[in-house]
Amino acid sequence: MNRNLTSAADLQRALADRLACIEVFPSLDSTNRYAREQLENGVPSGLTVALEQTAGRGRRGHTFFSPEGGLYMTVYGKPADLEITIQKLTIACAVAVVEAIQETTGIVTQIKWVNDIYLQEKKLCGILCEAPLLPDGSPAGVLAGIGINLRQKEFPPELADKAIALNVPDLSPLTLAEAITRHLLYWQARLADPALLDLYRRSSLVLHREVSFRRNDELIHGIATDINDMGNLLVELSDHTIVSLNSGEISLSGWQRK
Repeated sequence: MNRNLTSAADLQRALADRLACIEVFPSLDSTNRYAREQLENGVPSGLTVALEQTAGRGRRGHTFFSPEGGLYMTVYGKPADLEITIQKLTIACAVAVVEAIQETTGIVTQIKWVNDIYLQEKKLCGILCEAPLLPDGSPAGVLAGIGINLRQKEFPPELADKAIALNVPDLSPLTLAEAITRHLLYWQARLADPALLDLYRRSSLVLHREVSFRRNDELIHGIATDINDMGNLLVELSDHTIVSLNSGEISLSGWQRK
């Protein structure tokens, strides 16, 4: 583990044998947008880090609160298997973030299916994985975007009861970025390893709890019973039927948070 990475040069030295291009910016509009441009320009793999985003994106076109004081990063590349599923890559990202935070801080976090990391039942981190296409329609590669609240002391009113930051004073964002990248690259090469889903399940915030989701504009409640080998969330309804969710948003019943 590299505990004292404080400059782009430190990060480049730590990951030079793993990725072709490693860049750190004080601010970017979106690390995923920049990484996509890198892929389109022929860069085979890389890590883009920013300490602020001015146009951060979440899933389903939502904006992602990305002020100074956070860690925003995208690991990108062209894996040998371009049929890699975004759901499995998202699972690998979530496990990598949980492992890296525990490695660098000792703090234990949990995963809210499918792509959020929670601490003390508040959102700490969001993940956005994408598989952009080149202009000719062929795969450009994959993007694994991760945004973590590191040092924010205050959040906008609409997020104040939903979001949390790590606020570990001596944690360098580049130290955490290196650890996340290292764990992610390990799991990205092992997406079929049953150990990945075992870790994902063990870190789950939602299993064995009542959840709700929308289907055809109807709010449905059930108990999250398992996560299957595809990464789908299995929810048992009141009539004991099992619904398999492969995407979308869920809420923990009784919460205002999402």
